[in-house]
Amino acid sequence: MKAFILLAQILFFTTNILAQADPVAEVIDDFSVIECDEMLARIDNFDIVLRNNPTKNGVAIVSGSKDHLINKLYLEIRFSSGTGRPGTGSPPIPLIRGDERGEARLKFLMFPRDRPIPKSKTWNLTIPDGVEPFFFHTDADGICSYRTVYKYIGELANANPRLRVNAVFSRESRPQFQKAVSELKSKFSKSTVGRIRFFRQRSDYPFSDTNSVDFWLLP
Repeated sequence: MKAFILLAQILFFTTNILAQADPVAEVIDDFSVIECDEMLARIDNFDIVLRNNPTKNGVAIVSGSKDHLINKLYLEIRFSSGTGRPGTGSPPIPLIRGDERGEARLKFLMFPRDRPIPKSKTWNLTIPDGVEPFFFHTDADGICSYRTVYKYIGELANANPRLRVNAVFSRESRPQFQKAVSELKSKFSKSTVGRIRFFRQRSDYPFSDTNSVDFWLLP
């Protein structure tokens, strides 16, 4: 009996020592798909936490099953467009692709700087057959500029050889539209540009953002 108690004590103290030597990362935030303004608020809060903990590193990890691919990309676009944005004075927070399981979620983690940053995993970016055309994302709205959306459209195009994209511009005049099309083409590879169709749509709403482009995906 004494030997059993002694063994239990040894295991208890050994576990404590190992836990102190390799502390578990702290979860600062954990959420699913949210709108741009809330994303910016959460990023700013995470920045403040990191500034108050100068011996710690921070990362953002997106996870979710293949069934939630589009929601995962929504999270990535809104986070990557918001972190390190001009005027904040904060460097971008690394974005990591995590496990492909469960619902789409984004976690903000903080851990000691002597621990290596987790490696990003390779996701399956193929869109299942039979999916109807759908609105994917805009490159700007009344609050945010989604400056990374072009990268994600390029990724999807590379992973889905039959994918086509409709880019719908809100422009008042044809010269504005033609100039915007030329600028947009420069953001994609030649192979991706060849799979994009460009449309102009005049808005019926006087206070709408007239400089946005809406992207529709046709799998």
